[in-house]
Amino acid sequence: MCSAPLAITCDAGFANCGDESFEDGCETNLNTSSAHCGIGCCSINHITPKCSGGICNGLCQTNYADCDNDKRSNGCETDIRNTNQHCGTCGTDCNADVTKSGVCSNKVCNLSTCATGMLNCNRDPADACEVNSMTDVANCGSCSKSCSSMW
Repeated sequence: MCSAPLAITCDAGFANCGDESFEDGCETNLNTSSAHCGIGCCSINHITPKCSGGICNGLCQTNYADCDNDKRSNGCETDIRNTNQHCGTCGTDCNADVTKSGVCSNKVCNLSTCATGMLNCNRDPADACEVNSMTDVANCGSCSKSCSSMW
């Protein structure tokens, strides 16, 4: 019968930041290790860890960001080159605008599709899907088709 592994209890100021096994035990001094500080282990996920005042911090590697503000447990978890919700920087959502949807590629939101009734008549990616073909009399149903030409 299998049972859950036993937890390691370390002396104050020490933690098991290695392979989490009993073999190396409580090998990390939380008072002196720059990668492990304060109350526990700092993530090394796409970050050069630094300990300041017991808080895990440090610089993210190029093309990565800490979008959930939790460098201790997951470091710089977001690849901002191709994440639709954090394209190029944290919080830049390629799909935040309800008139269009986009795909993040190399830190740029690229237009994927316009919402129903919306058109990209000027072909400018900066304001893509700028025309509502249901209300714009100069673009009635399609680009440059005047509603008056329909009567």
